[in-house]
Amino acid sequence: MPPFFQALSYLVPARYLIEVLRGVMLKGVEWEVLWPDLLALALFAVLVLFLASVRFRRQVAV
Repeated sequence: MPPFFQALSYLVPARYLIEVLRGVMLKGVEWEVLWPDLLALALFAVLVLFLASVRFRRQVAV
């Protein structure tokens, strides 16, 4: 895969979810190994929730 698309894939939350699922289901790794991917998923969730609340607040006020 070209380096540009490899770098772009870090912006897709599914990348981190697949890493966590693969680690838990196939490899049986501990949470100490998975925490960076879980942290990335949590940051995505906070960002999406914040953006949704801002957008919802704007729609209700109008």
